[in-house]
Amino acid sequence: MSTGVPLTELAPGVVVRIHGRSTPIVASVWLEQDDVVWSEHLLQDAGLGQQWLSVEEDDGLVLTSWTPRPDLVGEPDGRWVRMDGRRWRRYENGEANFMVEGSLPYGKAGRCTYADYRSDDQRLSFERFGFLPWEISVGHRLPTSAVSASREA
Repeated sequence: MSTGVPLTELAPGVVVRIHGRSTPIVASVWLEQDDVVWSEHLLQDAGLGQQWLSVEEDDGLVLTSWTPRPDLVGEPDGRWVRMDGRRWRRYENGEANFMVEGSLPYGKAGRCTYADYRSDDQRLSFERFGFLPWEISVGHRLPTSAVSASREA
């Protein structure tokens, strides 16, 4: 028997169902900047390669599916970047405190620097946890109706 879990309460061990495909969360990162809190959840590889799901409350629930792109190299550089054959426009950046649950190379807590860009309906994110190298991911928004979560009882 499983119990539904609100998407704002995701954590390792919770099973997420995205567009009908179920996969467990193996690690989570909670980030806080000023009074804004959001989370990022590493999904177990379900044959799609590494995937993350971010959850943010910003005038409603904002869900984004992210795919790490280690083949892309660079750093965020101003209001615009050209990467992956596109021109991306920055829409937010800053530094946030983070805490980790699960096994990730970031340590249990620290500071994260980030810059997020848009190109049409696609997203590009640069994140640097502590002094680790920049991580680059591409993503797209998900409708809340496409995502559900549960915990096995």
